[in-house]
Amino acid sequence: MNTSPQLDEVQYPGISSFQSPLVSFATNIQAEAFRLYGQRMKAYLELPSNLVECRTPVDLVGVQMRFLAILQRNYAEATERLLDTAASEQAPEPVEQDEVTAITRRAA
Repeated sequence: MNTSPQLDEVQYPGISSFQSPLVSFATNIQAEAFRLYGQRMKAYLELPSNLVECRTPVDLVGVQMRFLAILQRNYAEATERLLDTAASEQAPEPVEQDEVTAITRRAA
């Protein structure tokens, strides 16, 4: 049983308009982006300790090549996941200019 508080129309009038495919799409894209950032930060943090262990120029080149291979793999996987996410999500409907103007006037 889920006991966490839920955002609903009673607590926050108009919240259902924000629970749209656009919000879902943006959330999934952000999650994939943060996954990539985490992978890259881990690789960058491991790099100095790997470089310290190098005894020859060949070792140094090997560490750099592994780092670049991991970088390439991370970006390729992230791109694939982002494209899969984009393809699986329903494309958000474009917002008409009249809607934007109406929302802006209500906010003012």
